[in-house]
Amino acid sequence: LLDIIANRRNPDHGRVEYGETLRIGYFDQMARHMPEEMRVEEFFKREVGNHVMGSGLSPAELLEAFLFHPSVLYRPLGKLSGGEKRRILLVSILLSAPNFLILDEPTNDFDIATLTALEAYLDGFPGPVVTVSHDRWFLDRIASHLFLFRPDGQIQDYIGSASDYLVDRKDADWLAEQGLSSQESDSSKAGQGEANNSSSGGIQPVQERPQRMGNKERKELADLPGRIENLEKEIEELETKLSSGEANQEKLAAWGERHVKANQELERSMERWVELEELAKAQKL
Repeated sequence: LLDIIANRRNPDHGRVEYGETLRIGYFDQMARHMPEEMRVEEFFKREVGNHVMGSGLSPAELLEAFLFHPSVLYRPLGKLSGGEKRRILLVSILLSAPNFLILDEPTNDFDIATLTALEAYLDGFPGPVVTVSHDRWFLDRIASHLFLFRPDGQIQDYIGSASDYLVDRKDADWLAEQGLSSQESDSSKAGQGEANNSSSGGIQPVQERPQRMGNKERKELADLPGRIENLEKEIEELETKLSSGEANQEKLAAWGERHVKANQELERSMERWVELEELAKAQKL
């Protein structure tokens, strides 16, 4: 499907129409020829010429956004690791100024820090993003519309996040076990409430399923592990700086103040994570 959208493959039936201003950026899983002696700067020129992104980011700025030092522009590709080459390839695609992005299993290639950088970039991306991913946390972070491919060949169109879908599917499974549809369940609850109110034993509480987490809470829960990890890393770096004895009093005071605040933020984040985890577990019961 991604190849059809990207105009790399013709559909068996029907046709695909493309707008005149459409510019597709396709990050696929295909291996690319990246000559080891070629410098990163030369590779960018080969892939996208001297094009600079419509957002105004230069190659050096975009490299920094994806955790490279700008000096990597002058390094041969052969000196980079496999993961670094995949990041360079992604940057080259983004430099071509696409207004429609296709990402095929991006979480296979990148570590948490790179995924966080990618998510931050996608937050500001003005066009649509189509992705295939087995990573539910990544989907929750960026996707609000799902196409679900079923074993019978049908495609379900679902508006909502991956977590929304899983909750709705569990609700549907639960209703199916009771032999009810969602409408029958609603009317049954209303009837049960009336019957309980009129019984001789007084009002009996109707057992309700746990409240759902909203999209905001799910997104927050998905983001918290990364935030906690970043805060722990920052605290560790600050402690190294504070114990080095290589800075003046002004810097030491600033680092010390930030160290206190980072620890407070970490404590609040961990408490919130526990709270949301408990809510998520209760919802699954």
